[in-house]
Amino acid sequence: MRRIKFLILAMMAIVIASGISIQAQTTGSRSRSSSTPKPQAKPQTKPQAKPEDDDNRGLKGEGNRDNDDVRDFFNRGNGGNGGMTLDQLNKKLFGNQPGGEKNDSVATGVTGVPGVQGRPKTQDDNHLQELIDKATNGEESDAGDAAYELGTYYYVGSNGVEKDLEEAFAWFVKSARLGNIQGMIMEATCYYYGDGQDKNEHTARRKYLQALDRDPEAVLEFLEIMAGDGDLFFVNLLRKIYNDGSEKVAKDAQKAFQYTKKAAELGDADSRYEVAKYYYDLGAESEIPRDTIFSYFDQAAKNNNIMATYYRGLMLFDGDGVSERDEAGAINDLKTAADAGIVAAKAQLGEIYLNATIEDRKRGFDMTKEAAEVHNEQAMWNLANCYRTGLMDEKNQVIVQRDYYQAATWMSLAANNAYDREYKRLIEQLQLNNDPYYRYLLGLNAYYHKNYDEALEIFVGLEGEAWADAITMEGACHIGKNDFKQAEALLTKVTSDFQEPQSNAKRKPVPAACYFLAKMLIDTKAQIQPIGPAQYDQKDKDRIKNLLKTAADAGNGLAQCRLGYMHLIGDNTIVEKNADKGKLYLMKAEAQFAFTELPQAASELARLYENGMIKTNMTDEELNFRVKQLRSINVDREDDPNYNPLLKMLDATTF
Repeated sequence: MRRIKFLILAMMAIVIASGISIQAQTTGSRSRSSSTPKPQAKPQTKPQAKPEDDDNRGLKGEGNRDNDDVRDFFNRGNGGNGGMTLDQLNKKLFGNQPGGEKNDSVATGVTGVPGVQGRPKTQDDNHLQELIDKATNGEESDAGDAAYELGTYYYVGSNGVEKDLEEAFAWFVKSARLGNIQGMIMEATCYYYGDGQDKNEHTARRKYLQALDRDPEAVLEFLEIMAGDGDLFFVNLLRKIYNDGSEKVAKDAQKAFQYTKKAAELGDADSRYEVAKYYYDLGAESEIPRDTIFSYFDQAAKNNNIMATYYRGLMLFDGDGVSERDEAGAINDLKTAADAGIVAAKAQLGEIYLNATIEDRKRGFDMTKEAAEVHNEQAMWNLANCYRTGLMDEKNQVIVQRDYYQAATWMSLAANNAYDREYKRLIEQLQLNNDPYYRYLLGLNAYYHKNYDEALEIFVGLEGEAWADAITMEGACHIGKNDFKQAEALLTKVTSDFQEPQSNAKRKPVPAACYFLAKMLIDTKAQIQPIGPAQYDQKDKDRIKNLLKTAADAGNGLAQCRLGYMHLIGDNTIVEKNADKGKLYLMKAEAQFAFTELPQAASELARLYENGMIKTNMTDEELNFRVKQLRSINVDREDDPNYNPLLKMLDATTF
């Protein structure tokens, strides 16, 4: 009954707002038919309107709501009807038929109007026939109005016809097709409630939005009336309208959040998550207590909102908004979210494992690396620190060997974004301790600014504490000075398995060293034969290919970029053409924004994204941003610090 009440109130509001008076139409029709009517054949009333065949079909519509619901509403008198008297309301909506009650002495039917059962025609019969004629043969505007009016009669059972939802729906559909805004609204409403055809909320939503494009003011007034009675469907529809915005309705974050909060109060899990997330992000500035925020996350998580599960896990782990910290419960929530593909959950879980027991470190590193490679900043920062210090397992076996170049690369990506403060604090601490990594960054800064002699002095001084990292960059500096013989001698020391002289620790090849040596071999061959493709013997090919593959597979972004590009374009002088390998390596390089020395590779990757040659879960907006970002570096920008994230970080460091 409540739904009928608000539906009729809404219909009234639309009629009033649109300035179309059914009373006027009715009065006009009756004045024209005041003369003695001519005998007429039984008319066919129902237009041949077929409901749209859409997905998400629900149960068959009610179709059996008692007219007592409507009668009860009318008998309330002035309640909620804008101050109109009962008679005025009846006349406004349904002509002069009192109280929406049908005349039980009048025979009615789906396929005909009253007056064909061997009795005299009544004024209602003539009026209905005129409406049918107008709806069938009249001008578009008049026909739409008439079809809508007929629909209202059959919808509630008034003006001499019995309630017939299928008949009503058919007339509403015809009215909507003729552009009548009330008809459009009522067609959508019938889909929502399942009146006259199958219930289908998906189609109802689409129909309301189509009507919104035609007359935003009328549709918004209707939706607000319906939402005001606490119907979650209409609350969420208004939230979507104000969230998305359109040509006819401007985005309104305040109104969108107002309806989000209302939906949350009505128990909508996604809305509860959004409200909780909003206040969670405000932190100490939130006007909502932390235990209330936790409660909303908890309720949404219990309704299978996976992001709420993630945030509930964070709050349990931090003891935030709960009586006591629950690490086991937190890990369980984070696992659930991580298994569902929430990258942030993988990053957080990876951090927990890295800081837990030694036995968990390998699992923590793997999860951290996986999250970092899809641009999670927390994971990037943690991965950088794994490379900065190296990791050992419980058997004193290397999980990841120290790699200062990899550390600096990943740290630059995080520091240039959300981890700027953490980076500055780390640098201050390392500087105070005269840490080798700090001195390495100092040398790296000189190297990237082509101050090779200054860089060499720093790296030579590092040999006693970070031998492999120092030797690698000494070789890179000699390449910059065109001293290829010395560069090859140094880099060869660390491009295969070796033992560090100071610690006798067993080390695998240094990825950066493999890349620098491979690039030098490629470039020097090209210098020897500047015209035409460079010529390599098989030994050269195998060496370059193995060096690049070793570096790329160990995570060096520059090697991934070069090897991926070579596979993609089919550089048969060194590697075979293989589009799948090319795409894979370029996507890995993109995780580190490693296009510094080969910007044309970024252009190729952008082309692959644009042509749909790479499957991705990104939204269109995210994909367009990614393509634009890749296109922006397809120029010579060596002097632009934004072109090289590592150089940007180094330039921002106070050495």
